[in-house]
Amino acid sequence: MLKIIFTIIILCCIGAIEFSRYRSLISATVLYPIMWIFSLIGILLVKDDYYELGWEILCVIILGYILFIIGFRLAYLKVTRNNMSNVHKKNIQDDYTQNNTKVENIIQEIPSQVLGMNLIIVFGICITFITIFFMAKYIDYNDIIGSLTKIKNLVDEGKKPFPYIVVVCRYYFRCAIWFLSIVYFRIPKEKIQKTRQGKNYKGIVFRRLLITVFLAGIVMFTDPSRNDILMTMLPVFFIIAICRGFSNRKIIFLLGICFVSFLMFFTMFTKFRNGSLSQNGNNEFIDEGDNFVYYLSGSIPALNQMIKYGNISFFTIDGGRGRYTFSLLMAINDRIFGTELKPQVRQDFIYAGPKKFTNTYTYYQWLGMDFGLVYALVFQLFYGILYGYFYIQMCKKSFTGIFCYAVLSYPLIMMFFEDQFLSISQTWFIILAFSYAILFICNKTKVKISPAV
Repeated sequence: MLKIIFTIIILCCIGAIEFSRYRSLISATVLYPIMWIFSLIGILLVKDDYYELGWEILCVIILGYILFIIGFRLAYLKVTRNNMSNVHKKNIQDDYTQNNTKVENIIQEIPSQVLGMNLIIVFGICITFITIFFMAKYIDYNDIIGSLTKIKNLVDEGKKPFPYIVVVCRYYFRCAIWFLSIVYFRIPKEKIQKTRQGKNYKGIVFRRLLITVFLAGIVMFTDPSRNDILMTMLPVFFIIAICRGFSNRKIIFLLGICFVSFLMFFTMFTKFRNGSLSQNGNNEFIDEGDNFVYYLSGSIPALNQMIKYGNISFFTIDGGRGRYTFSLLMAINDRIFGTELKPQVRQDFIYAGPKKFTNTYTYYQWLGMDFGLVYALVFQLFYGILYGYFYIQMCKKSFTGIFCYAVLSYPLIMMFFEDQFLSISQTWFIILAFSYAILFICNKTKVKISPAV
C-alpha cells in the first residue's frame, strides 16, 4: 500500500510541476498521469492480495512519465522562450476577435462550403445503408436487443458476421464528426452571428453535424463498444476546449460532464454485455465482475503478474521479434500470403481478483512483448516528441494541429489501460485515409478550416 501511495505522490508532484510550466490542463504532460493516478487509487480500494504491486512496475510507470516529459520538451528546442509564452497564452484564450477577416467574404463562400458538407453527409448515408444491408439478416425486428446480442457473441468468439468493409466504414463517421466539430466550433461567434446569413451558416453546420452523429449512432449501435464511443467522443471534448479557448475551470467542468456521460454509458453497456454473456451460461463471471473500479484498476496488476511470472521482462531478444511493433506490416503480409504473423489485439483473460478477469495489460505490454519493457520505455520518449510537436501546432490554431492533437488524446488517456497506438495501427491507417479524403473534399469545395473562418 505504501509503495502505491508513494507512486501516486510522485506522479502528482511531477504533474504539478508540468502544470505550473504550461498552465493548461490539456497539455499532454499534464494529462498523462491523470488516469494512471486514478487507476492506482482504484487499486487501493480493492482489498485483494492480487493487487499487491512490486517496485518494478511502479518504477516503470514513473520512469515512463519522465521519459515522455523529456520527449515533449525536446519538441520545444526550436521554440524561443518568448514564443513559448505566447503559444501557451493562445492555448487558453479565444483570439478570434482579433481576426480582421470580413464577414462578407465568409458569406460569399457559403454555397460552396455547404456543398462540401453535403457531400460528407451523402457519403455517410451510403455507408449507413451498406451497414444495414449486411446486418439485416442478423436483425429480428421483434427482438432487436436479442439480435444485437447475437452479433456481439459472434464478434466476441472471433467470428466475422459481416464483411470487413463494414468495419472499415465505421471509422469514416469518426473522421466526419471530428472535422465538422472543428468547422463548427471555429466559427468566430463575435462576428458571424451579427448577420442573418452568418447565423444561417452556423445553423447549417450544426445540422450537418447532428445528422452525422445520428448516422454514426445507427452504425455503431449494431456493434456497441465502450472503446469505440470513447475514441469518438473524447477528441470532440478536446476540439471544443481548444477551439473555444476554454479556461482550466471550464475544462474541469466539461471533463466532469464527459466523465458522468461515459459512466452512464459504461453502466448501460455492462448490463447489455452481461445479458449477452449470461446467455452463454457464464453467470458467475457476470454476477460478480465488470464493475467500474475493477475496469479502472485491473490493467496495472495484470502487467505486474506478467512481470512476476516471467511472461514479460525488461530485456528480451527472443520475444515477438518486432511482430507487435510492426503489426500493420504483419497484417498486410497475412492478407497477401495467408499467414498468421500479426498478434491478436484481443488478449487472453487472466485472474484479476475474486471472480474478476481482465485481458488488458497497460500500454507497456504490447511493445514489451517484442523486446522488453525497456524497449517500451524508449518509445515513451518518441511519443513525447510527437505530442510536443502537435501541441505547439494546436496552440497556433493550426487545423492539422487541432485535429491530430485531439485525436491523439485517446491513446494518451488509454495508456493506463492498454496500448492504443501500434496495437490498432490498422485503425489509424484507415482513419488517416478517411481524414485525407474528407480534407480533400473540404479543400475542393472551400469549406473553411482556417482561423479566418
